[in-house]
Amino acid sequence: SAMNSINWARVMAQVVYYVTAARTLGASTTSPVSFAVPTGNFGNVFAGWAAQAMGLPVGRLIVASNRHDILVRFLDRGAMVAADVVATSSPSMDIGVSSNFERLLFEATSRDGGACAATMAAFAADGEYRVLPEVHGTITDYFDGVRVSEDEVDEEMAAWHRRGLLVDPHSAIGLRAAEA
Repeated sequence: SAMNSINWARVMAQVVYYVTAARTLGASTTSPVSFAVPTGNFGNVFAGWAAQAMGLPVGRLIVASNRHDILVRFLDRGAMVAADVVATSSPSMDIGVSSNFERLLFEATSRDGGACAATMAAFAADGEYRVLPEVHGTITDYFDGVRVSEDEVDEEMAAWHRRGLLVDPHSAIGLRAAEA
């Protein structure tokens, strides 16, 4: 079996990252921890949501995106609209459709498989869909989105380099989103 980003076993294993980090940082119900996650396919940050759903004290989950900001635009407007993909310095985020987002949509629609399937069929046919305001609100109760440009990636990497640390483009996006 492949362990790509849409494999549920991989998402489950990534839950451990959040539990370990939150415990290390001393998260509690009175002092939750937030995470900024560079993401394109939404699997890793969905694992953070799953950890929170299991009771981990998480404040916010910040979807950190490069120019392929389909998730950030959804969080801003409640509409998922496909766009062309071009190469960036963060290739694992060069994704036009975040396939793991369907898992969150299923949860946000009260696990209504029919409604979720209809929404995804509309997306496949039209390249876009809009969710009801209450579904959008359920999602934005947990998630924020930050878009980071290629220039900002370069600036972030240079700033960390001046501090004596090397940071890859994906991490630079997460760090810039956390700062924002």
